[in-house]
Amino acid sequence: AGAGGEAGGGGGSEGEGGLEGIRYGPLCASVYRMDEAELTLDKLETLSELMPSPEERRKVKSFRGDPSRELGAAEQFVWAVLQCPHLEQSLAAFKLKLQLPVSLGSIDQRSACVRTACEQVMNSKGLALVLRQMLVIGNIMNEGSAKGQASGITLASLLKLTQTKGADKKTTVLDYVVNLCLDKGHTAQLDFPSEFTSLEAAARTPAREVSKELGGLEKSLESLGSLGGAEQTGGDAGPGPGPMTGALLARHTELCASLAKSAHSELEGARGKVDEMGGAAVKLAKYFGEDPKTCDSDKVFEALRQFIFAFKASKEKVTRTRNANLRKKEKQATADAKADAKPTASAAGSPAMAAKAAAKQTGAKGSFQGRPVVKASQSTPRSTLMRRRSQIAGGGDDSGDSGEESGWESDAQPPAEAK
Repeated sequence: AGAGGEAGGGGGSEGEGGLEGIRYGPLCASVYRMDEAELTLDKLETLSELMPSPEERRKVKSFRGDPSRELGAAEQFVWAVLQCPHLEQSLAAFKLKLQLPVSLGSIDQRSACVRTACEQVMNSKGLALVLRQMLVIGNIMNEGSAKGQASGITLASLLKLTQTKGADKKTTVLDYVVNLCLDKGHTAQLDFPSEFTSLEAAARTPAREVSKELGGLEKSLESLGSLGGAEQTGGDAGPGPGPMTGALLARHTELCASLAKSAHSELEGARGKVDEMGGAAVKLAKYFGEDPKTCDSDKVFEALRQFIFAFKASKEKVTRTRNANLRKKEKQATADAKADAKPTASAAGSPAMAAKAAAKQTGAKGSFQGRPVVKASQSTPRSTLMRRRSQIAGGGDDSGDSGEESGWESDAQPPAEAK
């Protein structure tokens, strides 16, 4: 055992796991008193490792003599342990007292982390939207096969679809889904990865391990019941009175009973939280079509962590391509607008074109506006015919006053071309 000294209170030698300088008798008594000032959790762990084996106990138990003079340091330690009934159970109870607050705090934190992560995943509308679209595409790809009518998407198929590419060997199914969601205006829903604040920690926290750790504390609590019947006498062997007294054993029994009562209440509260976590983990596994018995929560969260990593990369890729196409269209639209504006500007600045445009506007205001006016003295084919007819009838020449009128007759109509 290493630490030397007399079993009943001799000085100890150095060199044994933080127990140097502690005498064997007072050391064992400190365990029964659950003296936190004397023994830390590390020292209790070391002391538990130093507990003698059954064979070592059997050899020292048969010793008859003065242990302080006839036994070596290791045998003296074994002899002192034999004077303390139920010392190993008492060590376990003392460790439970020191470990319980830290262990329960860790269990509460981890169970809450897993439970919260499960709720965030199953309540995410954005993730549900992407999964539905991927399920539709997956069924189309598997149309005609036994997998073509799937009602859900498993973790393995989810990760597989992130790598499945189309005919161009560049666009993945995930790229297509992201592009489709953006076309439909679901931009806000695609920010769902920011909702998973507990996913990373939950991926490192298997729900079964949390439940197993709590079960270990509950088992340690059950062992306290055996200490209630601890004998109020001296040791298991040895000629002298050990370090234990009836009063110390009675006090130890009271401490164990009090510890069991408080620990039971705290463990019940922790058990309720762990059970809630377990129920959430089962629902999460079924959400992805997995068997809860073989698929622990950390496996689901790890697969989701990989999927979200691929989703972010795909979204960034699609967004970059869409922005580049948008800039290209805007640039082309600007160039087309400038090309249409150049001929109009040059025509408007030309005097000839301006006069032509003004003439065109003037000629469009009336039937006779803009046309030359035919004067009454203008010679026309009709007036010439009338003059000749009067000359033939009267025999006069065309210079006399034969009653012909110059210009249009009173009842004459304007020429057809003037209408």
